[in-house]
Amino acid sequence: PETVKGFYNSSFRGCLGLTQVYIPASVSSVGGQAFNSSYNLMSHKVDPNNPYLDSRDDCNAIVRTADNTIVTGCAATVIPETVTGIGYNAFAGHQKIETMTFHKNMTSIGDRAFEACPNLLKVVAWMPAPFAITNNTFTVYYGQFNSDATLYVPKGTKTAYQNTQGWSLFTKMLEMNEDD
Repeated sequence: PETVKGFYNSSFRGCLGLTQVYIPASVSSVGGQAFNSSYNLMSHKVDPNNPYLDSRDDCNAIVRTADNTIVTGCAATVIPETVTGIGYNAFAGHQKIETMTFHKNMTSIGDRAFEACPNLLKVVAWMPAPFAITNNTFTVYYGQFNSDATLYVPKGTKTAYQNTQGWSLFTKMLEMNEDD
């Protein structure tokens, strides 16, 4: 309802019957893990009159407007170029995610952002200079890194990614051209 002001941590965690979420204009915050492990969730929409959160460009994610950070997403999320960050646990437990693409404007990806996403096998990072992420950002279960995932990076940046915390855990790393 329009009277709801926010969602606490884990409010809808593990709700397998949840397929879509509509956030009214009254909601000012969504707690960490609010929709984690609700892997049938494929649509996030925020009321366009909400001054705190948005789902710009029909991205199927909830974006904290103040800092352009996705606070929660799903397998159908497409990260807009205006988003610069991914929050803590933003996609955790979404087992249907297979591919995730980070555009060149990205500046941060939070701890455990893609934890328990075992089918995330293709990670595309267009950032020309990698920033450090935690070693838990792409863990599958209990701190185990998703060793089946392949990281695709811009041509000429593989060494930089191999030498940057978190990204260095990818054992499968390929360079790509902009037209790939």
